[in-house]
Amino acid sequence: MTRAYLFVEGRNDADLLRRILPPKCPRVSKIVDGGGKQGIPSLARSVAVRRRAPIAILMDSDSLDPNVIDELRTTTEDLIRSAASSIPVKVITVVPEIEAWLLAAPELIERAVGEKVSDELEPLAKRDPIGVLKVLASRNHKTWNFDDAIRLLDPKDVERIRALPEVADLIHFLQQRQEEDRAA
Repeated sequence: MTRAYLFVEGRNDADLLRRILPPKCPRVSKIVDGGGKQGIPSLARSVAVRRRAPIAILMDSDSLDPNVIDELRTTTEDLIRSAASSIPVKVITVVPEIEAWLLAAPELIERAVGEKVSDELEPLAKRDPIGVLKVLASRNHKTWNFDDAIRLLDPKDVERIRALPEVADLIHFLQQRQEEDRAA
């Protein structure tokens, strides 16, 4: 039985989460490819009403502006809660996009593109992770490929990514739902 629904923008996000979430989280959650950021709120709202199950949403902020990020999170949470107020809802915004999480694992980046992100490129990588990853790959006669990076994740990389505040927050939300379900 599904305990919580986790909505993501696309297949890459779902594949990454399947690799980094602790083993028990995927067993109690259904990861749903929302087909892009725009469709997630409506789909999540429908599921909340029909299934009466907790909802977690993971979406790129596509911004570095704290006000824009907070507005996206708040608006999305409010939209879902307005349809099903008693359902637990958690919206996690990834700044600026999910590829930024991979930067927490420098050895992974080196395996995937041929070199680590230098100190000089780090500020740019925080603003445009995909752009920097493509540049690094190109400099090393490679092509940036998110699927390959996911396959190259090792346990140390996974632990580093799990330690990110957004990931830890998502894991905590899903684990709380599991504990609530056991107590019921």
